[in-house]
Amino acid sequence: FKECVDNDLVDILNDISACTNNPEIIKLLKKKNKFYSVVLMHKRGNPHTMDELTNYDNLVYDIKNYLEQRLNFLVLNGIPRYRILFDIGLGFAKKHDQSIKLLQNIHVYDEYPLFIGYSRKRFIAH
Repeated sequence: FKECVDNDLVDILNDISACTNNPEIIKLLKKKNKFYSVVLMHKRGNPHTMDELTNYDNLVYDIKNYLEQRLNFLVLNGIPRYRILFDIGLGFAKKHDQSIKLLQNIHVYDEYPLFIGYSRKRFIAH
């Protein structure tokens, strides 16, 4: 991503870690006084462990609260709110029925721009 930013080749960063994996991400997002949009995705664990991390107290609101916390962190660090999109992370640390429940309750996220990645999702076949 850094090389793309340095060469002004991108406008949006789709970050599956919701800006938690790279402490330099804030600097990159504000590079050259140009604000890039960022997609914050919800997930737990990694590809090897995420299928075991599907327990939630309240699926819809746990994910919303997590994404709102990440949004607030970015806003406090100078990223304009209108540049931040949410991705509820269909299939990432979610069972098939949980992904469907998230889609059925998508209205909970009405106040936020959403980016929904639905390609190659196993739950669609069910």
